[in-house]
Amino acid sequence: MRDIRELTTEEIAPLIKDDVVRPHLSAEFRTDVGRKVLALFEGAEPQAVVCLSFGYGVPTNEDELVSMAREELAGEFVIVPYTLWSYTKGAGTDLINSVLEIVRSEYSEADEKVRPRIVTMSPKTKMAQSFHIKNGAKVLSRNKKTNNFEYTL
Repeated sequence: MRDIRELTTEEIAPLIKDDVVRPHLSAEFRTDVGRKVLALFEGAEPQAVVCLSFGYGVPTNEDELVSMAREELAGEFVIVPYTLWSYTKGAGTDLINSVLEIVRSEYSEADEKVRPRIVTMSPKTKMAQSFHIKNGAKVLSRNKKTNNFEYTL
């Protein structure tokens, strides 16, 4: 049975070595205020991991990612998947689609004005672009070091 679980600092720490996009970000950073880590599990084994940041604004680099989670700025609330990796084929797709379903469900009765946007901060790679486009995201912006893809809720 596959299920989604939020990981603690201790649970994510040994998995960070497998993050090819942002392995330099600590477990503490990933689980600090305004951030969380979700994993898709099959039994006790993680199948895919996604790190999320919650805040206001669309980050184009890691410095902006840090500040957006710490400051309550004017603007729309944005959930940012900033790194994702998988251990089995198709698990990354299953996880991002599960995240979308969770957010849709949590905000299903909320006014459109308060629903969050889901915008990635992705590496500038063909693999990342193909992954997000295949899963229904649209290119929002192409930045110096990252690309932003937006998923529709």
